[in-house]
Amino acid sequence: MSDSIWTPAELDRLRQDFGDVYGGRTVLVTGADGFMGSHLTDALVELGAGVHAFVRATSSGALNNIGHLRGRLKVHFADLTDRTSVDYLIRELKEAPDRPYIFHLGAQAHVGESWHRPYETVMANTIGTLNLLQSVVDWGLELEKFDTAGTSEEYGNVREAVAHHHDFDDAGGLILHERSPINPKSIYATSKVAADFLTMNYHDAFGIPGVVTRMFNNYGPRQNPRYVTGTIITQALVRPEIELGALDPLRDFCFCTDGVRGHLMVAAKGRPGDVYVYGQG
Repeated sequence: MSDSIWTPAELDRLRQDFGDVYGGRTVLVTGADGFMGSHLTDALVELGAGVHAFVRATSSGALNNIGHLRGRLKVHFADLTDRTSVDYLIRELKEAPDRPYIFHLGAQAHVGESWHRPYETVMANTIGTLNLLQSVVDWGLELEKFDTAGTSEEYGNVREAVAHHHDFDDAGGLILHERSPINPKSIYATSKVAADFLTMNYHDAFGIPGVVTRMFNNYGPRQNPRYVTGTIITQALVRPEIELGALDPLRDFCFCTDGVRGHLMVAAKGRPGDVYVYGQG
C-alpha cells in the first residue's frame, strides 16, 4: 500500500491554490491507480473533491497506489475499450449535482511496449479516448473541463524539412511549445496524437470543454522502474557505471507533484480547445 507523498506544507499550498476550485466538486480520473493518475487522485481527495477513480479491470497493480484512499473515493473497475462500461460510468456522472471535471490519464504509456503491443496501445489510447468522448456526447453530460493527458513524445525528432518552423535558443537548443510541429516516432506517440486531436475535434464539433496537457518526462515514486529515471537509479545502486542508449538527446524532467499541479492548473484555468505544454523548463 502506497501512502501519499504530499507533505503537509505542500498540501497547505495545494489547498490555497486549488481548494476553491475543486473542493466539493465531482471529478473523474481515468488511470487513477497509475503513476501520475494516483498522485493526481491523492491531490484531488485532499482538496475535498468527490473523486470517481476509473481503474482498468485487468490492471495488474489495481489499487496498489490508491489503496490508502479506500473510503474516501469511489472506485470503478472498468475498461476504456469497453463502450458499455464507459457508458455506465458516464450515466452515473449525470446524476452529479454539478458539472464534473474529467482528467483522462488512462493509457498504455510505455513507448517500447507499444511496438510489442501495437493493437492494445491504439485501442487503449485512441479508441479509449474516443469511447469516453462519444459517451459524454451521447448521454449529454455537461462538463466543467475534459483534460486529456498528452505527451512530449508527440514532438519526436526535428525533421530538417520543417526545422525552420521550430524555435531554438542562443546555444542552438530546441525550444518546444504548443505550436511546435509534431512528428510522432512510435506507435505510442501516434496513438496519443490521435487522442489529442480527437479531444480538439469533439470540442469543435460538440462543445466539449477539452484541453490537452503535453507533459515532459514526469518522474517520482510509483513510476514503473522500466522508465529512464528508474533505469538510472536502479543501475546506480548496484554498479559504478550507468549504461544507457543514445546519450545525445536532452530530457526535461518534471517531478510528479509538479506535474499534478500542471494538470490542476490547466483544468482550472485552461481555455477549451487549447494545448498546454509544461515541464521543468
